Amino acid sequence: TQRTPLAPIDLHPTGLEGWQRLERGLRALSWQERLAWPPENEPHASPFPGLSCFERKHAPVFFGQDQTLRQAQAKVEAITASASRFLLILGASGCGKSSLLRAGLVPWLAGAEPGRWIVLAPFRPGRKPFRWLAALLKNASLAAGQTPPSEPARTATEILEQLEELRAHTSQQDAKVVIAIDQFEELLGCGAEREEEKPAQADDFLSALAELLKLEGSRVLILATLRSDFLGSLQLHPSRLNSLAGDPILLGPMDVDGFRQVIEGPAQRVGLRLERGLSDRLVRDTATGDSLPLLAFTLRELWDGRCADGAITLQQYADFGGLEGAIQRKADEVLATSGATEEEIEALERAFIDHLVRLSSDGPVAKQPARLEALPAASRRLLGLFVEARLLVSGKGSDGDGVEIAHEALLRTWPKLVGWIDKGREALLQRLRVRRLGEDLNAKAPERQRRQALEELAALAASGGVEARAVERECAQPLADLLAAADAPEADRLDAALVLALIGHEEPLRQCLGDAAAPVAVRRRAAECLGLLAKRSGDRDHRDRIAAELEGW
Repeated sequence: TQRTPLAPIDLHPTGLEGWQRLERGLRALSWQERLAWPPENEPHASPFPGLSCFERKHAPVFFGQDQTLRQAQAKVEAITASASRFLLILGASGCGKSSLLRAGLVPWLAGAEPGRWIVLAPFRPGRKPFRWLAALLKNASLAAGQTPPSEPARTATEILEQLEELRAHTSQQDAKVVIAIDQFEELLGCGAEREEEKPAQADDFLSALAELLKLEGSRVLILATLRSDFLGSLQLHPSRLNSLAGDPILLGPMDVDGFRQVIEGPAQRVGLRLERGLSDRLVRDTATGDSLPLLAFTLRELWDGRCADGAITLQQYADFGGLEGAIQRKADEVLATSGATEEEIEALERAFIDHLVRLSSDGPVAKQPARLEALPAASRRLLGLFVEARLLVSGKGSDGDGVEIAHEALLRTWPKLVGWIDKGREALLQRLRVRRLGEDLNAKAPERQRRQALEELAALAASGGVEARAVERECAQPLADLLAAADAPEADRLDAALVLALIGHEEPLRQCLGDAAAPVAVRRRAAECLGLLAKRSGDRDHRDRIAAELEGW
C-alpha cells in the first residue's frame, strides 16, 4: 500500500482531462512496481548491492528514500518544458546520493511521459569528462539507429548540435535531454594540492556546461550529485555554474522508517523471509554516522549467508557480530587470512594512500579511482582479495582496468586505513613544507633564503625515509634547474649537486658532467657525486657504467 498527496480533481466538469490528471498523479506510485526483477541475465542477483551504490537495474529494489524522491520529482516537474536547469543532489558522504540518482531519478525519468525526456546513462566525470559524455552520446545515437558523431564535442555549441541530432533521430524534437553526473566533486579538483594534480579538462567542461545551459533552445536538465563539503568549491568556480542551479535536492540522514524500508522493501520484492524481530534489531543498531553503508554491507553479507530455506535469522545476525564494526571486521579478516608479507602490506599502504585515497593537508578525505597498472605490483594480490570481499571494486574506467574503494565508509571505519591516512597526511604536510623550500631555490630568491633552503634540503635528504622521499618528489626539478643555471652562484650549484646525489638523481649530474661551459669545480662535484652513487649501487653493471663515464675525472 502506497499513498501520496493528490490535488483535488473534480471529474464531472473536466471530463477526460480530469481522468488524465488523475492518471498522471497515480503513475508515480506504480513506476517502480512496473519494473522487472531480477535483472535480465542475472537470475540470482542480490537485492542488496552492499557497499556499491544502487544502479538503474536495482530500481525495483530501491527503497528508503521515498520522501526525498518525491521532492526531487516535484522539482523536476516544476521545470518548464523549454527551460534548461542544473539540479544538485546535495548531501554528506554515505547518505545515498548516487543511489538516489542512479536507481531513483534516472529510472523514473526514463519511464515518464513518452517524448518528454531523453535520459543519458549516469556517468562519473573522472579525469576526461568530455570523453565520457561523448561515449554516452555515441551509445544513445547507436540505440536510435543513428550514425554516432565522428568527433567528441568540446564546446557548448558542439554539444548542443549533437543533442539536436539525437532528438531528430529519436523523433523527440521537444524532449529535454537529461545529463546525469555522479560524484560531481571530481570536476572540482577537491583535495588536489597542485594545479597538475587537478583533473584534466575539468575547467573547460564546467564552462561548457554553464554555456550549454544558457544557449537558447538547449532544453537540457543536468542532474549532479555533490558532497556537501565540496559545495564551496563549486560556488567559487569561475564558470559560475552554481549561479544557474535551482534549489538543490537536499539528502539528509535517513530516518527510522527509511532504514526499515531499506531492509524490508527488497526482502518483500524478492520473497525473502526475515525472522520476526530481525528488522527491529537492525533498525535499532543503525545509530552510527555511517549507518546506511554499514547496513547495506551487512544486508549483503546476510543475504549471501542466508539459510537453505531462503530466510535470514536473528541467530545468523548474531553470529555475524552485528552492524557495528562490520566493515572493519571484514577488512581485518581479509588481511589476517591472506598470509601477507611485510612487503605486501607496505605496498598495500602505498596503493591506498598514493592512489586510492585523495588527501589534502587539512580538508576532507575522499576515495578516487586508479588504474591497476599504476598500483605497486606487490600490492595487487591483496587488492584482489579486497575486491573479492567487495571492499574494493574493479573493472572501472573506460578500459576496465580501474580499481577503487567501494564506499568511503571504509576510510573512517577501518582503523588500519585510518592510521595510514593520518600518516599519509603528515607526509603530505612534509611535502608541502619541502615544496616551499623548493620555491626558494629560484635564482630570483634572496641569496640568504636560497642558501638556507639548500641546507635544509640537504639535511632532509640525508635523513632518508619520508623526508628524503618528499625532497625527491617535490624538489628534484628545482635542484636540477639550479645545477644547470649558468648565472647561479657556484656554491649553490655545488650544494644542488650534493642534494641530487643524496636523493639518487643521476641524470642532472650526468648532464652537468658533459656541460663544457660549466665551471670545473661544478663538473668535478658532479663527478664526485656520481662516484658516490656508484659506490652505493648494488648493481655491478651500473657501477661499471658510471666508472666509464668518470674516466679522466
